[in-house]
Amino acid sequence: MKLKVLVPIICSVFCVTQGLAQRQNSHFYNKRGEIVDTRDSASFIRMITDPDSGSHLYRVFEYYLNGKPKLTGYSSSFNFMVLEGQCVKLFPNGKRQQIANYKEGLPFGDEYNYFPNGKVYSHIQYVSDEKNAEKDVNNFLIKACLDSTGNALVTNGYGYYIGYDDDFKSVFEEGNINSGLKEGNWKGVVKIEEDSFVIKEIYQNGKMISGQSVGKDGQIVNYTKRNVLPEFKGGIMAFYNYLGKNLKYPVYARDHNISGKVYTSFTVEKDGSLINLRALASPSEDLAVECIRVINESQKWMPGLKFGRQVRSQFRIPINFNVSNY
Repeated sequence: MKLKVLVPIICSVFCVTQGLAQRQNSHFYNKRGEIVDTRDSASFIRMITDPDSGSHLYRVFEYYLNGKPKLTGYSSSFNFMVLEGQCVKLFPNGKRQQIANYKEGLPFGDEYNYFPNGKVYSHIQYVSDEKNAEKDVNNFLIKACLDSTGNALVTNGYGYYIGYDDDFKSVFEEGNINSGLKEGNWKGVVKIEEDSFVIKEIYQNGKMISGQSVGKDGQIVNYTKRNVLPEFKGGIMAFYNYLGKNLKYPVYARDHNISGKVYTSFTVEKDGSLINLRALASPSEDLAVECIRVINESQKWMPGLKFGRQVRSQFRIPINFNVSNY
């Protein structure tokens, strides 16, 4: 297996604008955020480059396939994106879509969203996870929401919120906001891959009491969390135990004292099977091959869920090799 770093056409333009050459980790991504090998299968391009002088954070640039900017920000990792600090997203028309802040890859602090016409859409404030972790309450407050003409729908955390999909062509969710938190009955229409579902949810002080998604066939699925990540049966520690028992240190890497982390990526299908296994970065090719072999031979995972429905999900995990442990 060969580790491939895709270098899009626009990289040459990027290098000229940046002056001195820098390391670049470049890949094509599809709409689901999965790495793909060809431009024809992609929706955008992501590049992670070395930090600017005096900074420890790597630069992140995303581009639409026509070369227009999609995102600029910073990452704490060179091998895959872990956003840190301010991140700016742009619509295909060049107008800003979002200005947000991140901490260890998660939204943190103030986030401002905009309509494609450039007008302010919403102000979201993310709070510490620790505050509401035990209560399973949303870790954000909806401070303000406006319509596309500038009329206020939510002010100072009170009002009626209308949430749109990414391109603002349809309403995704709507309901009452009280003290910045979702309250009472909420409704909406969500798209999950090629299907759409009507959702009905009940909240109390930002905590979901119940949720229900209804398909076109009338099938009803109940849930209490909108998103559930895929998981190895038994949890992440069970997965690492599985790796510890089954990984074999390649002879050449062990004899030449080659150690380090292999950054792996794969897709968990709806039935729990794993596809699109790849190593994003590795100290050596034989370590990467061994990781892919062992992950590929693992049992089926529990698939991710969205609104109670099984979905295809991407999963990334680093696997560490240390000669001294063998």
